[in-house]
Amino acid sequence: MKKACLILVVAITLVLLLPCVKAAESNAEGIEEFNNFKHFDRRENLIHILTELIPELQHLPEDPAYVKKEEMITWGYELRLPHEEPDEGYRESIRAMIRSMTESTVFTIDGVPVPHDKWHYSDAYFFKAYDHDGDGPGDGDGDGIGDLGPSYLWAFRCSAKLTTGTHIWTYVDPYMGRSDSGTVVVS
Repeated sequence: MKKACLILVVAITLVLLLPCVKAAESNAEGIEEFNNFKHFDRRENLIHILTELIPELQHLPEDPAYVKKEEMITWGYELRLPHEEPDEGYRESIRAMIRSMTESTVFTIDGVPVPHDKWHYSDAYFFKAYDHDGDGPGDGDGDGIGDLGPSYLWAFRCSAKLTTGTHIWTYVDPYMGRSDSGTVVVS
């Protein structure tokens, strides 16, 4: 009888912990996608687009970005939908939105559309907290860029190496009604 009760308690505990494990797996899947861009405020080759939509990023200089020849440039931004707990149904609705965004988005460099295999929107991942600029808990370096609370996040990323010279990039997402453009100087 005691053994059966113990097995029942263990089974119930595992069932209760399953959502936490799924959230941790979700973070593990997406963490590299997000970590590779965290120091956008300190590295010229990481260009955070749509900064005018994010109050804590409006102080960042946008143009031009100065990048060394042969250095990989990554453009990106994160989209956030606050949510207190992981919810697979909610995540699926975000995934449908991501598919629509992917179908309508155009990213160009010097007026030439960048092929879809060179840019993407990540999957949606649940984060209990997200350190937006990689400076530690809160606003670790006092630059006004703090952490984000419980949310589903997904990201836009485009990477390219550009030739020496001045280049103009544009991002247009008709689905969300967002656009941005800027200049990169490669030397």
